[in-house]
Amino acid sequence: MKCGTTTFFSLLSSYSKISPALIKQTHYFTKDQDLKKMSVAAKRNVSYKCFFKKNPEITLEATPEYMYSK
Repeated sequence: MKCGTTTFFSLLSSYSKISPALIKQTHYFTKDQDLKKMSVAAKRNVSYKCFFKKNPEITLEATPEYMYSK
């Protein structure tokens, strides 16, 4: 699936007020079990905040499957 998320993620990540996720595609909110490829942290029901640096002003992640999740 190609939709430009890597380019968009890289561009927005360069802004100082934006804290990108430690991994680009967290799949944290993916609901469809066949699409769920969540990280180990998310599977263990860890807070969404664990994907980011402490106290970010604005967070950013790029999971294309959110567009297709039911």
